Amino acid sequence: MLNIALIGNPNSGKTTVFNALTGSKEYVGNRAGVTVEEKRGRLKGDEEVIITDLPGIYSLSPYTKEEIITERYLTENRPDVILNVVDASSPERSLYLTLQLAEKGIPMVLMLNMTDFAEKKGIFTDEKALSALLNIKTVKASAAKGQGLTEAVEAARKAAKEPFSPYLGYIKAPRRDFLPPTDEEKEIKERYDFIEELIKSCAVKRKNGVSITEKADRVLCGKFTAFPCFFAVMTLVYFLSAGPIGSFLSSALSDFTVDYLGEAAREALAAVNAAPWLTNLVCDGMIGGAGTVIGFLPQLTLLFFMLALLEDLGYMARVAFIMDRLFRFFGLSGKSVIPMIIATGCGVPAVMSSRTIEDPSKRRITVITSTFMPCGAKLPVISMISTAFFEGKWWVAPICYISGVLAVLISGIILKTAVFSFRENTPFIMELPEYRFPLMKNIVRTVYDRSFSFVKRAGSVILIASAAVWFLSGYKIDGFGISPAADMSESVLGVLGAGIAVLFRPLGFGDWRAAVATLMGLLAKEEIVGVFGVVGGAETVFKGAAEAFSFLIFNLLCTPCLAASAAIGKELNSLKWTAFALLYQSCFAYAVSFVIYRIVSIFPN
Repeated sequence: MLNIALIGNPNSGKTTVFNALTGSKEYVGNRAGVTVEEKRGRLKGDEEVIITDLPGIYSLSPYTKEEIITERYLTENRPDVILNVVDASSPERSLYLTLQLAEKGIPMVLMLNMTDFAEKKGIFTDEKALSALLNIKTVKASAAKGQGLTEAVEAARKAAKEPFSPYLGYIKAPRRDFLPPTDEEKEIKERYDFIEELIKSCAVKRKNGVSITEKADRVLCGKFTAFPCFFAVMTLVYFLSAGPIGSFLSSALSDFTVDYLGEAAREALAAVNAAPWLTNLVCDGMIGGAGTVIGFLPQLTLLFFMLALLEDLGYMARVAFIMDRLFRFFGLSGKSVIPMIIATGCGVPAVMSSRTIEDPSKRRITVITSTFMPCGAKLPVISMISTAFFEGKWWVAPICYISGVLAVLISGIILKTAVFSFRENTPFIMELPEYRFPLMKNIVRTVYDRSFSFVKRAGSVILIASAAVWFLSGYKIDGFGISPAADMSESVLGVLGAGIAVLFRPLGFGDWRAAVATLMGLLAKEEIVGVFGVVGGAETVFKGAAEAFSFLIFNLLCTPCLAASAAIGKELNSLKWTAFALLYQSCFAYAVSFVIYRIVSIFPN
């Protein structure tokens, strides 16, 4: 077996290299922090070669979680060879880590990635000269275009079998231990002096005027233009996904799944003389519940597409930068914006991406609050309430997302003041990647993966849950057996829901059906819509817009789905903090929903 470790700076294209070599479909984004834990795969065409993608790091100093993971892997697992992925557009930044890796004494190959992009910027690196100066094999590549990958792997195979003796003129022998601070400062200076000499010998930069990135950032990151631009961009995203286009497509798909497929299934079952209860279970329970959820797929797909487009373009990293000053006041980091935006797709990767936040208290607050943002599974709930009580107005979705942002900020103040202690504020340092033309292959893969995940849940968890809701809403316990319920309120579900509904009466939605939907939403938020698809439309459950909006806000902010709750537990790594997080979310949602219901009730529906 040959073990190859992929190591490099954030945003150097490591994950793209990993996907290309292994055939995996790991998430790729044009920002730092996409890979937050090690991932393993086997080389395509050769099961004997294992590729490990490690988190992006700038150095081997064990301060951040990513650095600790990488350092521990190199020490405990010691790969056969390192494939050091270097961003060819900024070799001087990447070479510091390269030198530290070389000092470890582990065989290594340098991969100058994104050389096509670098050369368009006028940056050319003489890989032969660099290889000769360091005595480390160097290969040019463009992983996005599939160029240079075979050469890199072959070089890694060869390097693993040969003695490794890099030329590090500033030291006498490989360093494997961390030094005292005074010696470390000297060591850092030695490395940078050596890198400066390497760059002079190997890289030629030619700059013709102001780059496109610099021109765009004058507007998108400008002092007075950054926030208006961000607001305009995100409004456009949600207008396209939840507005007329998304609503029209969702209505068409919903009609097809619920009406056409439901009727086709009913006719097919009648043709084989199926029992009435089985026909009702399949048509009203399974297709009626899961089909209603599937109907919102076009809106979600549009949302996923727009967010993936912005990330691959390089805009998401700018959002973290411009938000940092505002977020610091609320006990958060500018990097907290990234989990919030990712949470609009799914809460699980959002919670995981909080690992890039260095301060433990800010990281915990981000983990606890990021799922306040409406995820893709909550969008069907927003659309359902919007259609039933607000005539499908497109602005309902942005209001819900703004509510999520406000919930994060207010919670930041509360948790910062009452719960967590903070380190001294340190300067916010984050790499702003070059704007790149989005690679459609990455966009399509991201949209497909997220959309397929939604469909898979609708076709498994939601389908089973909808069938269970149909059964429990149609039958009652009669002595030691069960019998059909004359009214759904007398059913098992109706009795259970009525007991829970008491808790929600102060919020305006004390109906048993709303209570059951909320309870099922803890399993999967899409199932809220599935419940209404089985027991009756939202317009029959709520008295008016005040009750419906209170229900909507509570379910947007309360404890997230089971998968996201598990991710919160994993990241907090503490039963005490996990219990606190889930309890805080529900209590906060209850308080906000109560206030909103009382305020909205003042106005006529």
